[in-house]
Amino acid sequence: MTTRGRIAGWLGRGLRRPHLLVKFGATSLLLFVGLGSVLGQVLQASTEARILDSALREAQVVARLGVQAGLTPDEVDDGLTDSRVDALERAFLVNLSALDILEVRIWNRDGRVLFAGDRTAIGTGQGGSANLRRALEGGATAVISDVRDATDPFLRRQAVVLEAFTPLQFGSGPNVPAEGVIAVTLPYEPVAAAINGDTRRLYAVLAVALAVLWAVLFRFVASASAALRRQSEANQHQALHDQLTGLPNRSLFADRLDQAVAAAGRSGDRFAVMLMDLDRFKEVNDTLGHQHGDVLLAKVAERLRDTLRSGDTVARLGGDEFAFLLPAIGHDVDIDVVAAKIRDALERPFEILGLPLEIGASLGAAVFPDHATSGITLVQKADVAMYAAKREHRGFAVYDAADDRHSRDRLALAGELRGAIDRGELVVHYQPKVSLASGRVTGAEALVRWDHPVHGRIDPDVFVPIAERSDLIGSLTEFVLDTALRDCRRWNRMGAPVGVAVNLSVRNLHSGGLVEGVARLLAHHGVPPGRLTLEITETMIATNPLRAREAVCDLRALGVRLSIDDFGTGYSSLAMLRSMPVNELKIDRSFVADFGPSGDAEAIVGFSNELGHRLGLAVVAEGVEDADTAAALARLGCDLAQGYWYSRPVPFEAFVDRLATIGRAADRDRVTEAAQL
Repeated sequence: MTTRGRIAGWLGRGLRRPHLLVKFGATSLLLFVGLGSVLGQVLQASTEARILDSALREAQVVARLGVQAGLTPDEVDDGLTDSRVDALERAFLVNLSALDILEVRIWNRDGRVLFAGDRTAIGTGQGGSANLRRALEGGATAVISDVRDATDPFLRRQAVVLEAFTPLQFGSGPNVPAEGVIAVTLPYEPVAAAINGDTRRLYAVLAVALAVLWAVLFRFVASASAALRRQSEANQHQALHDQLTGLPNRSLFADRLDQAVAAAGRSGDRFAVMLMDLDRFKEVNDTLGHQHGDVLLAKVAERLRDTLRSGDTVARLGGDEFAFLLPAIGHDVDIDVVAAKIRDALERPFEILGLPLEIGASLGAAVFPDHATSGITLVQKADVAMYAAKREHRGFAVYDAADDRHSRDRLALAGELRGAIDRGELVVHYQPKVSLASGRVTGAEALVRWDHPVHGRIDPDVFVPIAERSDLIGSLTEFVLDTALRDCRRWNRMGAPVGVAVNLSVRNLHSGGLVEGVARLLAHHGVPPGRLTLEITETMIATNPLRAREAVCDLRALGVRLSIDDFGTGYSSLAMLRSMPVNELKIDRSFVADFGPSGDAEAIVGFSNELGHRLGLAVVAEGVEDADTAAALARLGCDLAQGYWYSRPVPFEAFVDRLATIGRAADRDRVTEAAQL
């Protein structure tokens, strides 16, 4: 658009919808002009009154001079002789030549002219003059008179004159009656010039003063208007944007989504809605606190802004949930590309409190009009896809109608889980931990299962995250601890001095009553504290090392053993491992599953094993699936192994059988090995 076009457009918008400031400027300017006009007229009238008052004073001077010239009351009553007229004329000429007076006239009380510059007027009557009557009553007056019809040619040339009438009094005092009237005629042209000059100056000063006042007021109002406009824009921005990240909020996203639906409905284009949920944000928020969780969200938002196209919209819906509006999606592969870019951007660690945090994200997408034709339904479908991606650890998923059932089941499970413990639907199974040196069971990991009356067996990967997102995780952990310690006491009394390990959630680790609850359950079941191992993950420690160390130290003071679970997948550092009073290191199953002579996993396992031993920790390998892996781990010096090669997680009775079976198998292996030697 050209400059002229932009200006025309701006002017057009301004004419169609005048700005408040423009309205004020125009209205106030008209008011100030009207005020100036009124004030000017008032001041002009005041100037004229001042000029007329000056004329009256001159008339009063003339009256005093006339009295001083020797006029007597009798002469005023009877009239003046020609000689007295000549004498008065000389007296006036001598004394009034400097006053620029055109004519002096004297009347008696009857209105008869006693003295005039035009001697033909002497003796004539003018009793009906209002000015004369007012002066005879003692009131001086001054008027501007048109004398173009006067008999005196000299006065006719003046056209307009100033006449002042003042009483002629003999004596002094307020009650002295007027014996006659003296009128003084002055030229009006100098008076008019003075009035015009004063008026122009008054109007100029008034105009400048009012202009300055208007400018000051306009500037003040303009400043206030600008501040109000900025505040209004800020309020509008705040109403439509997330305060923490500056991204559009749920309201603005919904508005843009409705617009996209309407536009795509007309054009036939496809677009996508994508939802994203951060995978491990809750752990960060619970351990580092909401303040540092907010810092992390702001950093995530910044990366998302830098990743998307200019036409895309990214919004924060609340918590750690973000939404994306992706216009002009031609093919599903385009959605895959955008999702991959987002996940790549979030793979780089975020540094919070000096810790490199890896959070990850799960994304789900729905496409208009393939999956839905309304904005609300698109968001619902994208939400279903997102939870499918999270549930199946895929990272990203496009909506599939089959996932709707899982979404409904998830919501139903969240409501049923609260009563599952009381109804006895939760059970605890045990997976043996076997010594690689002796082949005997030295402990067991307690793993909770849900035997749902309708859905059957539900794995913990499904319902434990639901518990962690609510206040049920405390009750769930207490149930597992209570059951595990009860069963540990039972197999100990049966002659199997085997300990039990229970997994903790990050919310358990930082809850105020954890240590007291563990102490209470140990005392209740009479289990020595050393027979209980509590497993915590690296993430739980690394996100808040000080808080984690405090909790771990309190638990160790009870005599409880501590184990770092899933080692190698979190944020461990040598300094952290050295400072934490833990007893055991569990190598994550992902490294053991890839174990082989030519892979990097063996090097990682070997390093972890050596590191753990140098720190005085027992080393446990998870996910042992076959004899070759168990033998290789034994050669590397691992202390304990756990996996399907030995046993799947089984109920209490089956676990007791495993204790004897695995022990007898170990004895046979040792006998066979001795015979071979």
